[in-house]
Amino acid sequence: MHYAAYIYMHVSSNVNLIPYSTRMAFNFEVETELKSNAEKVWSALKQHATIFPKAAPDKYDSVEVLEGDGLSVGSVVLFKKKETNGDVTMKQRIELLDEANKTLIYNVIGGNIMKYYKSYKSITGVSDKQGDGDGDGALVKCRVEFEKAAVQQQGPDPQLLKTFILQLFHQMDAYLLNTTH
Repeated sequence: MHYAAYIYMHVSSNVNLIPYSTRMAFNFEVETELKSNAEKVWSALKQHATIFPKAAPDKYDSVEVLEGDGLSVGSVVLFKKKETNGDVTMKQRIELLDEANKTLIYNVIGGNIMKYYKSYKSITGVSDKQGDGDGDGALVKCRVEFEKAAVQQQGPDPQLLKTFILQLFHQMDAYLLNTTH
């Protein structure tokens, strides 16, 4: 593959050298420590279709499982949020649930958010907090890879997406600490 140039994208503390051709592919990562243990966080992430709306009702108005059970590979889930300038919808399909590595991968396959993206993938992993041998605390890493729908297209600011993801993880953590879901 021939690349015309390289572009640098800086999001927070991550700098990525990204090949540029006719595509506008980007990525960013977020990483945060949570107080809940890794097993509890992993369990909640696997059940994100039911846990996220309870943990973060300010972020989701409704969640509907369209295909599968919402818990397994191939399941398709539709998330909706009412905004002042209209509803935001995102339809995602679970591509991977790796129990051994506590990793969840999903692709966004529809919804009006796709007017901004040709592709959007999220890869989230959970591990025990480093140096924490007693099982208290988890480290969550999320990598988002996306390709803009058009070179000139203005979509959601990656910094806003990072903030949304971090807030969601911390709201989930608070929910887990206060409930026995």
